Amino acid sequence: MTRSTPYTHPQSPSLTVDDTDLTAAKLHKSSALEETPSDFMLCCYQNQKSSIQVIRSMSETVPQWHLERVIFPAQRLMFYAPPESKIQIYNGNFAENLRCDTIPCDRLQAHPI
Repeated sequence: MTRSTPYTHPQSPSLTVDDTDLTAAKLHKSSALEETPSDFMLCCYQNQKSSIQVIRSMSETVPQWHLERVIFPAQRLMFYAPPESKIQIYNGNFAENLRCDTIPCDRLQAHPI
C-alpha cells in the first residue's frame, strides 16, 4: 500500500494531515449526515479573524446534539444545526483573555443559489 505525502497547511507548517486523518474525517462526516434530522438547517460560518477560533453549540430541544470545532483563519465550516440553537465563538490567544460572541444559528443559515 502506497501512502501519499502528508498535506502541510501553508500558514502553519507544523500542521499536517495524512491519509488516516482524511479517512477518519470522511467517516465522521458520512455518519453525521446520516443521523441529521430533516428539520435541522444547513449553516455556514467563516472565521474572518487572523487568529484561531473555537466554536461551540448545544441545543436545549435536542440534548444529544452538540458541536465543537476549531476554525482556522479564513476557514469556512458548514454544519447542520437545530433552528433554535446558537453558536458561541471563542476568540483569543494565550496572552489575552478569551472572548465569546454568540450568534443564533438561524442567522448562519446557508441558502441554495
